[in-house]
Amino acid sequence: GPQLSGAQTPVRWVHVDATRGGGIDRLTLLRLAVKYRMHPLVVGDILDSRTQTKIDRFADNYFVSVGVLQLLKEENTAHSSKRVPHRVRVQRSNVSLWLGTPSASSVLVSIHQDRPDESSWLALWKGESHSTGPAETTALWAGLFRDLREEPPRRLRSEAADFLLYEVLQRVVAELRPIADAYADRLAYMHNQSTRSFFPSVFLQELGDVQVELIDLGRTVRPLRQTVRHIINDEDIGGTASTYLEDVEDAVVAMIEDVAQLSQMAKSLEEAYEKNQDKQMNSTLFLLSVISAVFLPAQFITGLYGMNFVKEDGSPNMPELKWRFGYGYFWILQAVMLVGAASLLLFVSSFSRGRVKPLLQHCRTLCSRSCCCCCREGYQSSRRVQVGSDADVTGGSLEP
Repeated sequence: GPQLSGAQTPVRWVHVDATRGGGIDRLTLLRLAVKYRMHPLVVGDILDSRTQTKIDRFADNYFVSVGVLQLLKEENTAHSSKRVPHRVRVQRSNVSLWLGTPSASSVLVSIHQDRPDESSWLALWKGESHSTGPAETTALWAGLFRDLREEPPRRLRSEAADFLLYEVLQRVVAELRPIADAYADRLAYMHNQSTRSFFPSVFLQELGDVQVELIDLGRTVRPLRQTVRHIINDEDIGGTASTYLEDVEDAVVAMIEDVAQLSQMAKSLEEAYEKNQDKQMNSTLFLLSVISAVFLPAQFITGLYGMNFVKEDGSPNMPELKWRFGYGYFWILQAVMLVGAASLLLFVSSFSRGRVKPLLQHCRTLCSRSCCCCCREGYQSSRRVQVGSDADVTGGSLEP
C-alpha cells in the first residue's frame, strides 16, 4: 500500500481487494495480523461472513466493520424515448478497517470483501443470495486513489491516518444516495402507473419486497450512525477528522430519514392499490345489483304466468292464457315493466346525485309564482267586493 509522506507522521495505508476469489486468503490475513499485532477477535470478525457494522476499541488500535451497499446499474434495453426505471438491485459487500492510534502507529489496513450471506433472513425471504452480480469496486476506490496521486497534494496527504479513515467512510456513505434515488424513481413510476388505472399485479408483489428491502437497508445503515458517533467522541481521534466525520453523520441521518420516507411511500402505494381493487369490486357489484333490480319485475311476471294451475276439466285457470293475443300482451307487459323499472332506477340515481333537486326547485318556484298570482287576484277581487259592500252600507245609512 502507499505511504503518505506529506503528513507530520508518515501514514501507511494497506488495502486488500478481496471481492473476487471467495474472500481474503487466510495466509495473507495471518501475515497482516502478525505484522500489525491484530487482536484475535479482529481476525475472527474479518473471516466471519456475518459481521455487522460496528467498532471495537483495543489497547492501541481500532477495528471498524462497515457494510457496503452499491447500486447495480442496468442498461435500459427499451427502444423508446421514455425511460423506465429498473427494479432496484443492490450489491452487498464489507470493508474491514484496522486503524492504529496516533501514539502507536499511523497505519490503516482496509480489507474489502464480497461476502454474501445466504443464511440471512432476507436471503431466505427472497430465496436468493444478497449478491446479484460482480461488485463495482473500482467506483468505490478509484476516487480515493486519484486524490492520493493528485498534485499539488491535497489535505488527504497532510493529515494522519484517522483522516484517511474519514475518507473511506465518506465514500461508503456516498454510495447510499444512488440507492435511495433509485427506489424513489421506481416508486414514482409505479405511482404514475396507478394513476392511469393500470396497475399490474406484479407491482403488488414488488411493493412487498421493496418494504422488506427497505427494512433491511435501515438495519444496515442505522448502526453506521452509532459507529461514526463513537469515533467522533473518542479522545484519540484528531480534531480535524472528528469535524469532518460530523458531516458523515449528518449524511447517515439523512439516509435513515429517506429510508423511512420510502417505506411510507411503498406502504401508501400498496394501500392505494387495495382501495382501487375494492372500488372496482364495489362498482361491479353495483352494476350487477342494478341489472338484477331492472329484471326483477320481469322475473315476477314470468314466474306468475309460469304457474301451471288448471281447473278440474284440465283447462288453464288463468283467463289470459286463453286470449288470442295473450302471448303478445305478455311481451308488451314485460316491456312496460322493464321500462318502468329502468325509469325508476334512473330517477332514483339522478335524485341521489343531485340532478333532480334543481328541477324540483324550479317547479316549486313556478308553483309559488302561480299561487301568488292566483292569491293576489283573488284577494283583489274579494277586496273590491268588500269595498263595494261597505259603500252600499254607508250610502244607505246616510239616506233620510
